[in-house]
Amino acid sequence: FTSVIIIPFFSNIAEQVSAVIFAYRNKMDLCIGVTVGSAIQIGQFVMPGCVLVGWIMDRAMTLYFRAYETICLLLGVLCVAAVLQGGTTNWLVGVFFVGVFIMIAAGFAFHENEELSSYTQE
Repeated sequence: FTSVIIIPFFSNIAEQVSAVIFAYRNKMDLCIGVTVGSAIQIGQFVMPGCVLVGWIMDRAMTLYFRAYETICLLLGVLCVAAVLQGGTTNWLVGVFFVGVFIMIAAGFAFHENEELSSYTQE
């Protein structure tokens, strides 16, 4: 839950505030560019960084995604792809994304993690 919801939300808070300001000023191209770029930044740098920090702290943190994490990632990619191919947005699309985020966050909060000891080398 922490590495999927908390770290991405608070690590890019300035980018998220600027995206909201651009959306308020009706500059949707810039808003979408900032938000998609932020998601790519999380996927490319923050997640591998968490793995490196886990190695330093001697914790079992891997980039091995189990079924639930893979389905959530696929759902998020499909939602973004559907909106980007449409070419236009409105406030209902924003409500849709907030709803998807809340469902995924609730799922990760209540999802039971399986033991990772079988995936690590000892």
